[in-house]
Amino acid sequence: MSWGAGTGRLAFGFLRKWLTFFPQSALCDLKITYVITDFAEENVRFWQQHPALRPFVDAGQLDFATFDATRPGPLDLRASGKTMQIGALANPLVVLANYFFDSLPQDTFALKAGTFYEGRVKVNRIVKEGEQSAGLDNLKLGFELAPVDAATYYPDPDYTAVLKPYTETGDDTWVLFPTTAFEVLRGLNALSGGRLLLLSADKGYHRWEDASQRHQPFFNLHGSFSLMVNYHALGEMMRRWGGDIITNSHTAIAIDICALTGPETPGSYVETRQAYYEYAEAFSPDDFYHLKVYARPGQTERVKPDEIIAHIRLSGYDPHVMLHHFTEFS
Repeated sequence: MSWGAGTGRLAFGFLRKWLTFFPQSALCDLKITYVITDFAEENVRFWQQHPALRPFVDAGQLDFATFDATRPGPLDLRASGKTMQIGALANPLVVLANYFFDSLPQDTFALKAGTFYEGRVKVNRIVKEGEQSAGLDNLKLGFELAPVDAATYYPDPDYTAVLKPYTETGDDTWVLFPTTAFEVLRGLNALSGGRLLLLSADKGYHRWEDASQRHQPFFNLHGSFSLMVNYHALGEMMRRWGGDIITNSHTAIAIDICALTGPETPGSYVETRQAYYEYAEAFSPDDFYHLKVYARPGQTERVKPDEIIAHIRLSGYDPHVMLHHFTEFS
């Protein structure tokens, strides 16, 4: 299952790649359906009508559903007419959540001079009367602080336990606390019966050294707005529920890639951990991002054709990379 699938481009590419090797795997007898979801109903209708996706739907390999992370519940699948709900899944659940958690509501706190504060969003400047545009670009978002007692702030003891270390760092810092993401994970654990693998790539951090020493959160505006993802807190919550988090050993620069596993035998996943090491640590999309010198406008003259070809191959023939190079040469 994939959340926030947008145009469906990733789903199309994923299925084409998946179907080249899955028939040769030891698990090829399993019936697997890829479910793509989005909050926007118009996106779901777009997928249903797209001719490139129709063969996968007809083969029972692809289905669609709307999903609202703030109101989790059963998922009604459009193509098959089935409902994904607690107790309905015979096999484990794999979820792709790329650039998903950063747009979910979350709480913000600050620790200053030993006092713990709640961060409340405020609008510092709004568009003046008579101006035509009232979009987010005309709003200046910030925080005002109010002291709170972290020990009693949440009624859920798991929330309190995960939050507690941030109150004891001894340094001035800001904390992003992904409460909505917690509830999404709780629902996934229930839906999957604890047999869960969630793969997520987003702008965020998973190391305690990075999570406990933060500046004031930055609002990234892009039609809506998003914040960094505190994967460290997500991992600690999953561990309290009996699951685990798989991360790399270094600080992510552009995007962080993590794997969250459900409480069903969290310590095993030997092959999953090896695959994560190979594709998300030894050389990851975050590393590839830093080779974008070959894909920056006006840089083509500085590199040789064979270097550009190597860059395209390394990207897995990513259409964005290929399109850029073709545009530069045209």
